[in-house]
Amino acid sequence: PCSSLVRSPAASVVFTSLALGEATGRAAALEAGARHVGASAASIPSLGGHDASQIAAIAPVGMLFAPSRYGISHHADEWTSPEQCAMATRALLGGLVALDASRGR
Repeated sequence: PCSSLVRSPAASVVFTSLALGEATGRAAALEAGARHVGASAASIPSLGGHDASQIAAIAPVGMLFAPSRYGISHHADEWTSPEQCAMATRALLGGLVALDASRGR
């Protein structure tokens, strides 16, 4: 199921890992941002050692990924269209706005 989301050009995948600490508020905010721009979203755990795992020791973490062509990641053939990058950027902004609003500001 996740691989079909990653390969779909219309999907944006929201990534969080509960192993990095409680992330449900950040995941919900990023998912709301994705829905706001018309993208689908999924919350999935990471098996990789991203920079976020280091930051999580000192601050809350959430990550958002735009889909890459054919689901290829961390390889020279990885490519994400400008439209997907723009959609992910708008989703991130929407997520940040939602997260700020949830803090009562």
